[in-house]
Amino acid sequence: MSFPPAYDTVVSNSWREVKTDKTENQPRWNIREVVAASQTQHVASIVEQLLPEIKCRAQQGYSRTELILIPSDQDNARQGQLVGIEQDSPPLIVQFEGGHNTTAFWSQAVVVAELQRQLIAAVSTEDEVVEPAQSAEPEVQQLKLNRASSWLSRRTQKQTVTQSVVRQAKRLPISVSIVWDDLHSRSESEYGLFETKRAKAVFIIIDVP
Repeated sequence: MSFPPAYDTVVSNSWREVKTDKTENQPRWNIREVVAASQTQHVASIVEQLLPEIKCRAQQGYSRTELILIPSDQDNARQGQLVGIEQDSPPLIVQFEGGHNTTAFWSQAVVVAELQRQLIAAVSTEDEVVEPAQSAEPEVQQLKLNRASSWLSRRTQKQTVTQSVVRQAKRLPISVSIVWDDLHSRSESEYGLFETKRAKAVFIIIDVP
């Protein structure tokens, strides 16, 4: 005499069949692509908000723009006076808000690199050369002078080459430097003692030589 299968066995088999059918019908997705797309979109929204401030500095004639982006969970850095910051030309300080702008997000090297890439694209034009971080001196290509029979001809050629090199050296590339580093602030306590607080922030320097 055969007995019917146990109830838990029937339920388990039914659940397995339903789960298999749903899994086969669902489109496959790549978590790496989802993360990259989310990072790119969020950085793009931040760059869009920063551009008016950068443009305002440029319209005022400043060739150097400095920004400090403070994550939303590092708001204690705004309390007191920032240490190591020039007061004559203070940088623009942006205090982030919201759960997407925490230290966990902005401390990622890939996010900082994406911010640099998008800022470079935003401040450059089709005929402008923009370099990330350490912008090196332009390499002046050595030009060989054609031998001329007269001294005057050789002198004219040398002057032409010299002027060309000078014009090339004057147009240095724009430098966009972004680092994730410590930000220090000093404040006075209620007892008259000074204390230094440390936070993490994104430092941006846009330099137009």
